[in-house]
Amino acid sequence: MTGHRIPVGLIVDWGGVLTTPINQSFSAFIAHEAIDSAMFSSAMRRMHDEPGSALHQLEVGELGASEFEERLASQFLTTGGDPVSPERLLERMFSDVARNAQMRSIVAAARERGWSTAVLSNAWGMPYDEADLRTIVETVLLSDKIRLRKPDPAAYLHAAAAIGLPPEACVFVDDLRRNALAAESVGMVGFQYRGGDEHKLEKLLALREANARFSGK
Repeated sequence: MTGHRIPVGLIVDWGGVLTTPINQSFSAFIAHEAIDSAMFSSAMRRMHDEPGSALHQLEVGELGASEFEERLASQFLTTGGDPVSPERLLERMFSDVARNAQMRSIVAAARERGWSTAVLSNAWGMPYDEADLRTIVETVLLSDKIRLRKPDPAAYLHAAAAIGLPPEACVFVDDLRRNALAAESVGMVGFQYRGGDEHKLEKLLALREANARFSGK
């Protein structure tokens, strides 16, 4: 992330960037339903890391949400040793997710200043309010529809092309380091977002106007 560049495209993740942290909602789900937390964490880590897992199939539209919920629920038990119901499992897991008003405001401001904007999100079979997202971004790219998932480099190239820019002209924002690094691998400015980092993106927007150097730090 060095050199003199003037990014003109802002591509952001949905969960954990335009929303509150997903893990907070997962923690609330675990507590509310008395799920064995170690078992939950192990199952989720496997699904994230294993190529071709049920989660990866869900994200690229190869597996339906209900079948995924069945597979996922089968890997959990409550702390009392009882099975976990798969019914509306994803809805229950994501029930505490809320809007991140600060980040939404920043992305909307970027669009108003002339940035090309997009959401690039790995979809989990949950409904997105795309009409709402399009009030702050021009393009909504969901992995199950474009059949590409982060951190596949092709997903970032697809996103850049969708907003009519080379990847070198884009900033990509994600809450997961692996996804930000993958964006850098295709030439984007990768920005790992954590709560409290809003001022860094606000600075980036100002730097574009000043034609200054962005170091990402």
